[in-house]
Amino acid sequence: NEQVKDNLEKISETTKEIAERTQELSTIREEMTIIDKAAERLSEPEWNLPEPKGFMSIKSYIKQAVEPLIEKFKQAIKTASLKYIELKKKFNDLSRTTEYLKKQVIKLEKTIDSQDFYIKQLKVTEKEMDTLETYLGTDRFEKQMEKAFEHVKMLTRRKTNYRYKERGDEFER
Repeated sequence: NEQVKDNLEKISETTKEIAERTQELSTIREEMTIIDKAAERLSEPEWNLPEPKGFMSIKSYIKQAVEPLIEKFKQAIKTASLKYIELKKKFNDLSRTTEYLKKQVIKLEKTIDSQDFYIKQLKVTEKEMDTLETYLGTDRFEKQMEKAFEHVKMLTRRKTNYRYKERGDEFER
């Protein structure tokens, strides 16, 4: 019964962690949307080459208009690339963690199901024991139970007292 409670707590904790990871994933998706919007901004005038002024030489046009724009592009690409790599790593880590946690939840749910089955069997056994006690009478039933417990203790002691050493097909005491 305590194992079931422990497993329920583990499932609760794991579910909370999945919710946190899902929130982090949605944050990353929002950041990726922001990056996409930033990429759309590249069509704005500040990211386009201006028309040359009057009789401007090619050399001065390159120096005054083209080179600063290229530097802006380089800086924007570096920033976006670093942010993309960071976000992609976070996304992959969170995806793996989420998958792991989902598997853990499934595993714990299976454990709880098997423990529920075991508890139901114990309840049936308890009913059978009550029936047996009613049939035998309380005194006789308790004596039989004491004998059974002593037998189990004896078997347990035998298992722990013997040390087996494997020698081919033979075992030694």
